[in-house]
Amino acid sequence: MRNVLARKKISPALQLCIQAVQIILSIKELELTDETFQNFLDRPDEILALVRTLVPNDLSEDKHEQLCGLMDNHDYDSIIAARESESSLFLDFHSKLVELRNEMVQAHQNNNRLLPTTRFIVGVDGSRQSYVAFEIAVQLRRQGSVVAVYVDEENAASRQLPQIPKEFLTEEVNTHCKRLRLPINSFKLLCEKCEATTLVAQHLLTIADREHVDFLVVGAHGIGGPAIDQVHHVPWDILYCAANTPTIVVSPASITSVISKRYTFVLAVDKSTIAARCLNATLKLMRPVDILRIVHFYEKPIVGEYDAQPFEWYKGSIAGAGIEGVLDLQPFERTTTVAESLQDYLSTHSAAYLILGINGEGAETFSNSVSADNEAVTGKKNEGNRIGRLASAMLFSPRCTLCFCS
Repeated sequence: MRNVLARKKISPALQLCIQAVQIILSIKELELTDETFQNFLDRPDEILALVRTLVPNDLSEDKHEQLCGLMDNHDYDSIIAARESESSLFLDFHSKLVELRNEMVQAHQNNNRLLPTTRFIVGVDGSRQSYVAFEIAVQLRRQGSVVAVYVDEENAASRQLPQIPKEFLTEEVNTHCKRLRLPINSFKLLCEKCEATTLVAQHLLTIADREHVDFLVVGAHGIGGPAIDQVHHVPWDILYCAANTPTIVVSPASITSVISKRYTFVLAVDKSTIAARCLNATLKLMRPVDILRIVHFYEKPIVGEYDAQPFEWYKGSIAGAGIEGVLDLQPFERTTTVAESLQDYLSTHSAAYLILGINGEGAETFSNSVSADNEAVTGKKNEGNRIGRLASAMLFSPRCTLCFCS
């Protein structure tokens, strides 16, 4: 292997594979030098034995992100590296890395780890707000990918204003990609027409399902400018649809439009089943340096103390993910509402992101009973969402970037 490294020029594929080996060795060998690393390369059996002993908890979030960045690089190829080095080390090493990454993805699904490969789809229409939403998606992606979608709604049922030419918008999006230094293999631009009987929101959700993304990102308003309630018809239509994809709505004056070293994420929870999905979405968005504040507002009981036991499991997820976080149970006064208390909480902690369910435990119970009644009468299931009071209040006056899960 030393003879290979001594060459003046090696292929990008081999170089990336060598860097991946170096990252793994640095986990166990804290004082890894160039000399000791080259000695390891001459002992491939020891390298494979070491990688077999690794478990997800051995890899920090930074190491995990570095590995994902190398393995998802379009030049990474263990077959080319093995052929060039005349060694099967990189083939066996790659298969073990794939197993390790799958284990870390499973740990994330169990809400015990962040995910550095989150995929986003962004609706762009040429408005300033849609470009702000695009920039925020690029900030959040880490080693993930971004798909920008321009829906030509010339014939759509929801069309309200004349459309910006597709050629002009394509050029603008590509300019933003260059400015943000977005890698070519991490970006895709789609321009699609919307049918006359289809809403733009429905078309965006169809594309999101087709592209297998984790989040759909839209601006609070588009080329029509701000609405009275600060959120225009497309975001509302998306939330009313029964969407499996969490939706991020970027407010007109979002703090996330200002680049910062760390952001504060606020996760509003209750005892509904949707809370766990909200936590998983939060772990997809966060970086290791960010702060998580999980908050639950409750009405003070007349007698005794409030039972906090149903929320204790969040502490285990915070510890498992290795992030700076806190579980905050807050009583609210009878003269105020949960929405007002949450707005004050966001302001106090300078929150950049708020993650919450499209409805809570009360609406969940109501929706289940109504759906059962409707299904019994009509034989069809309810295909829409019932937006809860808290989610509606946040949409009418968004203080930060909002993420809704359903």
